[in-house]
Amino acid sequence: MSALISGIVFARWELFSAVMMFFSSSLNITCRRKERPISAFLFAFLGLLMSCWFALGLLGAMPTLEGVRHFASVLKEAYVTTMSQMPAEVPLV
Repeated sequence: MSALISGIVFARWELFSAVMMFFSSSLNITCRRKERPISAFLFAFLGLLMSCWFALGLLGAMPTLEGVRHFASVLKEAYVTTMSQMPAEVPLV
């Protein structure tokens, strides 16, 4: 019994994301049938977000605040470097 409870406690985020994927898929289908494209798009986006969260949780690669800050600083540095190397007049095709 304790193994079952501890398994549920450790898998709570994966279970939550799986339930959210199911609800977003169901609501997406309902909104598409009722011709509500914006709501359907939002629920599709929520389903995609939850599926990415589910996959990251299964891989054990959950992002931390420190990791997100590091990624943002590397992204900013790469953007600044790329923009500084561009010519002043970029030809338009």
